[in-house]
Amino acid sequence: AVRSGELVLRTKGDADGLAALLDGVPGLRLRSIEDDGQGALLARLSHADPDRADDRALEESAAEVARRCVAAGRDVLEVGPKRRTLEDVFVEILGGER
Repeated sequence: AVRSGELVLRTKGDADGLAALLDGVPGLRLRSIEDDGQGALLARLSHADPDRADDRALEESAAEVARRCVAAGRDVLEVGPKRRTLEDVFVEILGGER
């Protein structure tokens, strides 16, 4: 699958606490936190410097995010690079038109 340059994290707890926890992760920028509709939070992060983005750096960042969550007593339901779907690619090609 093609990488998107984004990292996703699904966890439980409060959004404000999660934002504070993720704010200081080196090399990452918090893009959004939303309710995933299944009783958990979905956080999207991206490289702070897109020019230096690569798979290895993203995986190291994912590990750091997981460590911080566990240290704070948060359950990590999912953490890792966001995979681009075929629909994502299609929308990119069409310039966002549907």
